[in-house]
Amino acid sequence: MEKGRPLLRWAGILLVCAAISIFCIEAQGEKEPAKAPATARPDLVTIETLAAFGKLELPAVSFLHDRHTDVLLKEKKDCKTCHPVEDGKLSLAFKRKKGAKAAEIKSLYHSGCIGCHRETAGAGKKTGPLDGACRSCHNAKPAVASNRLDVGLDKVLHFRHVDAKAIPSNRPDLKDNCVRCHHEYDKQAKKTFYAKGKEGTCR
Repeated sequence: MEKGRPLLRWAGILLVCAAISIFCIEAQGEKEPAKAPATARPDLVTIETLAAFGKLELPAVSFLHDRHTDVLLKEKKDCKTCHPVEDGKLSLAFKRKKGAKAAEIKSLYHSGCIGCHRETAGAGKKTGPLDGACRSCHNAKPAVASNRLDVGLDKVLHFRHVDAKAIPSNRPDLKDNCVRCHHEYDKQAKKTFYAKGKEGTCR
């Protein structure tokens, strides 16, 4: 019995050391919880097109799509201001068609975005960042976050669903297919309905 005690003592010491080590490792791994962004929006588009060509020089751009389309509507302009028509369909790419090179894309974004801001400022209107304000758009920690959930449906795939002839809308007053997937539930009428601008799903 006396011979077994030192072994038992060493086993206890090893157990205590292991517990302390695990606690210290866990404590080191803990990080301060991330602060929630000031606002969350469904129209936030992260522009990181050049990442397909290699490492980005600056952080991706956080682009508020609705803010820009609202301004275009007031100026009596439409989607074709930024998106060209290709094969009879609106291209989801900004001011370019397929096959553009990295330097060309970078130039298109800078001249297109900053050029439009410069033109708007020249007309005495409120506008976005101008030359030299790179970090206004290229911000690693934007104040705005997206409140969209990833459902495995990127913008290109979404556009194909909207435009698909195989899943037409079951309402003649709607020209696209939104109502097939997006709806809200009316508790009083006990049925689903499509609410434009509040696209939700059973998911």
